[in-house]
Amino acid sequence: MDKKVFILVSLMIFTHFQLQAQLNACEAYWVQDTLILKNDVIEQKLIWRNDELHHFSLANINPPDKLLFNSNTASVTIFDEKAQATAKNLKIKKVEGHFLYPDHIQAHVITNYHGIALKRVFKIFPASTAIACQYFYKDVKLKSYGASQNLSDGVETETAQPATDLKFSNYGLENRHWRIDYVSFQDVTDNFNNLVMENHIIAYRYAQPLVSNLLFARDQQTDQQFFILKESPLHHNQVNYPGADFMVSNKAISVTGLGIPFEPVQEWQPGYTVTTGFVGKDENRLVNLRKYLKASRKYGPQHEMILMNTWGDRGRDGKISETFALREIAAGEKLGFTHLQLDDGWQKGLSKNSASSGARLWSEWPEGSWEPNPERFPEGLDKTVGAANKAGVKVGLWFNPTSANNFATWERDANVLLDYYRKYGIATFKIDGLQIPNKTAEKNLRSFFDKVMQEADGQVVFNTDVTAGRRGGYYFYDEYGNIFVENRYTDWANYYPYQTLRNLWQLSKYVGPEKLQFEFLNKWRNEDKYPENDIFAPANYDFEYLFAITLMAQPLAWFEGSNLPEEAIKAAPAIKTYKKVMSEIHKGVILPIGEEPDGKSWTGFQSMNGQKGYLLVFRENNADNHRQLATHFQPGNQVIFTSVIGQGEDFESIIDKGGKLKVELPEKNSYSLWKYEVK
Repeated sequence: MDKKVFILVSLMIFTHFQLQAQLNACEAYWVQDTLILKNDVIEQKLIWRNDELHHFSLANINPPDKLLFNSNTASVTIFDEKAQATAKNLKIKKVEGHFLYPDHIQAHVITNYHGIALKRVFKIFPASTAIACQYFYKDVKLKSYGASQNLSDGVETETAQPATDLKFSNYGLENRHWRIDYVSFQDVTDNFNNLVMENHIIAYRYAQPLVSNLLFARDQQTDQQFFILKESPLHHNQVNYPGADFMVSNKAISVTGLGIPFEPVQEWQPGYTVTTGFVGKDENRLVNLRKYLKASRKYGPQHEMILMNTWGDRGRDGKISETFALREIAAGEKLGFTHLQLDDGWQKGLSKNSASSGARLWSEWPEGSWEPNPERFPEGLDKTVGAANKAGVKVGLWFNPTSANNFATWERDANVLLDYYRKYGIATFKIDGLQIPNKTAEKNLRSFFDKVMQEADGQVVFNTDVTAGRRGGYYFYDEYGNIFVENRYTDWANYYPYQTLRNLWQLSKYVGPEKLQFEFLNKWRNEDKYPENDIFAPANYDFEYLFAITLMAQPLAWFEGSNLPEEAIKAAPAIKTYKKVMSEIHKGVILPIGEEPDGKSWTGFQSMNGQKGYLLVFRENNADNHRQLATHFQPGNQVIFTSVIGQGEDFESIIDKGGKLKVELPEKNSYSLWKYEVK
């Protein structure tokens, strides 16, 4: 055997056994009445009492640390009913080689109530810092519920009355002093530009409803923390939303609203997922959250892209044609982009957004609508894809599934995309126009995604648009690819680079930037649409700087490449250098550093992968040429920084108290990407 082949085979065998050993560290079993769920990082215990599960503890494996819950609090409360007599049960399932998820084990536990049967599916991933629990339901006889609570009538009592509603995952709190930090998110970004809202309360004896997908709870006496992530659409898009996601008092935290319909269901139907993670006293809770998200989703080379989509120049479909696509491919190759996505207009059936008159399609697309437009692409997509392959650029397509009748034609739509995947190798699809009003639509849309992903062996990437409509937000359907976050246009003077940076910076605390698409635009267009004295107008920034804003995310070149001036080509060396390291950057846990971007700050990101990583720093329109930035390094670390792109120079530094690092950049609105190594 060739020596190189032998080494490769040996590495493959070693990697297989290494992954198998990690999977074998995932366990679920009963010890008398205690259900133990664990991997090599975290252990969760629940007690079976009165035919129901009760949260008992969360623990770190190494270093050892434990948080105890008050296990007298039932895990589920349905109108204060008790669970029916149910035998203690557990079914273990090993999931390997899945098209969406890393290998893991599942633990299934069923509980019956008078109004509903619930199945909890605990998901234990190797190296994960949290354990997920997806709820399934059937035999539904519920009529309605709400996050209601009894208002005070002025008669003072020692004990507050608990809220009565449909609650899941009730975590009984041992101590009375809890700080609750909760995060609310916003999508529908065509209308909104503040996407993250951070709040906190001190828990009181009376249960308070909170609107939030993510909650951190800290015991102020011990400094122990845990987090609860509700993996669902955002509040305004959830099915049968009861008005809150959490009910919080100083005695218990409950999750409410799992998308359960109020009609009979005979077979098991999926609800939302509630994920619980432990954070020790000295641990970084954001790192722990991100490690769970990385451990529970598959991420591969197909997800990496510097994608150009011409819609950002507001020509809509007025230019889309074979000739135009060939020009864009040539421009994309010259600049170093990986993908060209043909947006709305490549298809035979034209949409309501078309520049052509008479176009009316949006929520329903008749048979044949998704053939290549015969006037614009007379040879089909053969010539376009052939030219792209020769240039090293991949073609992607815009697609709007028929949402009429709750995505009833999901299978037909899935076959349309699979035909393009099999015939042309097209594997990147922007999904637009979604409306998910009920559980049937939610289920059918998931069937659409699953069919495509399964038959394409997980190689397809969906860019799911969250700019309008009722959609999945940042934690639902996110396993299918990346998230197209926002449309911004110089035509409407609503593209401000620092605001794009701010949105990415804020989201990157709680959502992996590697899963987000963020845009940079043609700064030379529509300069007259901005006030002459507007220092934050795109024209006041270097084109390469605009690109750099998107580096930690998936960069979206939101313009016609063939419409750029020659000056834009100066950014090509930086783009091509970034392309060589983008996969390595995205492997790390990426978190924001410095100050929140406001156009005048020092800000940036840190990608952490053990003792190595990347640091991206922006000096916005700020008079200082250096700044002490708060980072995620440990005080006393000696770190070597090597410039990759941008205006920074190589340097070496010892991290100050509080994890602060002194950085220098020579000009306003300049940036630097460094590769670093901790000595």
